[in-house]
Amino acid sequence: MAITRYQVFLASSFQEFRELRRALSERLSRLNKPPIEAIDLDDNSPDPKPPLSRCYYAIDNSELLVLLVGETYGGTPHNRESYTQLEYRYALSSRKPILPFIIRNGANGRVAQSRDPKVEKWIDEIQKNHTLSNLDASLDKEQLSLTIFEQIRERLLELYSDGDISILDETDQQSEPWEESIIKRDQLASAPLRSASEANSNSMLKSFANDHAKEALKALELKLPQIAIHHLQQAVNMVPLDVVLGYWLSRLLVATGRQRHCVEGRRIALRCAEVAKTLEDYELKAMACSIIAARASERINEPEVAKEYARRAHDIMPHHWLAKFEYGRQCALTGDAQEALRLAGQAFWLQPYSIYRVQADFAFRSLGKAFEDFRTRLREVVTEETARVAKTENLIEEFSNGFGISSGVVMSAPADDAPSRKPPIIELVRNANRSANASLHLLQFCAMKLNSEYDAFIFNSEKGLRPETRIQIQGGIHTEQHNVQTLSREHAEATRNHDDLDQRKVIVLIVGFLITFVMLLVLVLAITLSAGDLGVFAFFVGVITGLATYALYQSTKSNLEKARVTLESIGTRLQEAKDSLNKLQTAQQRFETSDSHLRKNLETFAHLVNQFEKIDLRRLPFSPAPPIDRKRSIDVVRVDPAKLTTLGLTADPELLPQPLRGLLLPLSPSAKYWLARRVTFEGSEILSRSGAYFHPVKSNNNPVNNDGQETRPYTVDYVDADEVNEDDFDDDEINEDDLDEDEVDEDEVVW
Repeated sequence: MAITRYQVFLASSFQEFRELRRALSERLSRLNKPPIEAIDLDDNSPDPKPPLSRCYYAIDNSELLVLLVGETYGGTPHNRESYTQLEYRYALSSRKPILPFIIRNGANGRVAQSRDPKVEKWIDEIQKNHTLSNLDASLDKEQLSLTIFEQIRERLLELYSDGDISILDETDQQSEPWEESIIKRDQLASAPLRSASEANSNSMLKSFANDHAKEALKALELKLPQIAIHHLQQAVNMVPLDVVLGYWLSRLLVATGRQRHCVEGRRIALRCAEVAKTLEDYELKAMACSIIAARASERINEPEVAKEYARRAHDIMPHHWLAKFEYGRQCALTGDAQEALRLAGQAFWLQPYSIYRVQADFAFRSLGKAFEDFRTRLREVVTEETARVAKTENLIEEFSNGFGISSGVVMSAPADDAPSRKPPIIELVRNANRSANASLHLLQFCAMKLNSEYDAFIFNSEKGLRPETRIQIQGGIHTEQHNVQTLSREHAEATRNHDDLDQRKVIVLIVGFLITFVMLLVLVLAITLSAGDLGVFAFFVGVITGLATYALYQSTKSNLEKARVTLESIGTRLQEAKDSLNKLQTAQQRFETSDSHLRKNLETFAHLVNQFEKIDLRRLPFSPAPPIDRKRSIDVVRVDPAKLTTLGLTADPELLPQPLRGLLLPLSPSAKYWLARRVTFEGSEILSRSGAYFHPVKSNNNPVNNDGQETRPYTVDYVDADEVNEDDFDDDEINEDDLDEDEVDEDEVVW
């Protein structure tokens, strides 16, 4: 695929600005986005065409003519006007975009007049058509070339870009483009919009206007802005109230830089701004049109009017980086340096890539030392806050390591002999954003582990360290202790009864044996003495005694067996009660241990979340989540409590989910911003803070993003990791006085 190169024709007298043109050509050639080719005919290259024809041919093939006028008039072919003046007039007649500069000694370039009246007459001619940029010739060629280079780049952006040209810092050629155009060029393909209910006559006009709009779009794609202007003028004449057509016509007219075009462009832009106010979601379109009106006023040398239109744009969209940037640059052009830099700082915190626009803009650079001090301080603030974000991540990772969780982050310490290097400020912002994302994913995995800890305790088939479970265990212990006491008393009574019966059995046997033995002796004596009656008596007494003893023995034995069974039964029940009590006491000990451990982990987790929200969410470019009022569907969002009522949203700011809330005191946010997940509760949407952290994530060691996709490991700057303890949470307390006082609430931010 062929690379489109934007050709810029450098027109000036050869001798006067030879070194400046060379420096400017070298600077332009180094720009990769967009690629630019500087055309300087003072190259000593052979060409069969006559010099003037060669000039005209080069102008025809260029996208922009840069005119440098100084003290000398330059060479004249055949005693006519100079080559440079002829080039200017040819470009003017060809309707080629022209960017003129008057370069003379003096503060404003007009202090000393040229001794050549032709130069003065020619400058008057230029001023009738364009607003001149006056530069001081006493500056060195590098400063002059940089100032001219910045305006060339800006003009090409206005004429030919639609979000595809990056404004790059020369030290960071890897910067990504961002979409600047509020109303996209591709919208011309369907402009003006038609509805089925429109009358045939109006629909026909819109159809014709759409044909012209498509031709204009094709012309812009071919880098032919004048043809695009012609077709857009035809389309706007047919449909004067269409904002898309009017925006692009006014933008292109103002980008030409011609006085009459700027006046016409401002008129159309202001009309479109008023029309936009009648549309739904009008703010962005009205802001964009007001910015065009400000640029037009600047180019027709009405700085206070330009500032007023820029202020209007800012009033319409006070939280859009482009409105702040434009208002800031107009303040800079009118001498209000403090306000200009304040707005530039706010633009950066809304859209970090805007720093490239600020650094490249001649209006801000004209502030000199104040601007350099602003850049230095901004870098210091970003560096300080990035370090805080990195330290927060290290604290969170220390905590997560206890759960066996790793972020996958490769922490590499710089080599001792590595050369000192200041990374581009955007690289610092990227690192902070990646670090904040890693911190969020680690916190989500830790929350998952905390949930697992909570659910790991099971009692009577019920999961969770619930207060009801503690009460149930304690109630069971109380009941079983009472049972053990009761059964112990019964067991002691049964033991005594068993022992009494056992003793009675022995006594019965002994008494029966003695009586029987005595009767046996009496019987023997009776037989010996031949006392028959005595013998019979002894016999019958012995028999009766034996039978009675036997009966009493059997009864006692039966009662003893029953007592033994009763004793064993009570003993079994007593042992079961003791076992149950022991199990309940073990469960209680395990519950208390788990509960204590979980509470400690939850306290640490809560501290880390507060630290994370306080540090990582303070700046939107660092935040892993967009603000709550982002129009597109977002799962996890950054909540500004002040906006909840305005937006009519319902929020639950408690950190812990419902099951865990009984373990700690209420944990409401302690920082200005906090994270929440959009969840549906009882048929309506609610912003749940606990949902942002205690939400199912992939159970592996790689973090996942908000879409559930695993993120790859990345390398961040080395930061010494400290032990996770209470002292670490607040030793990096943000001192508001050390940070940018121009903190803003961001509404419409592209990040």
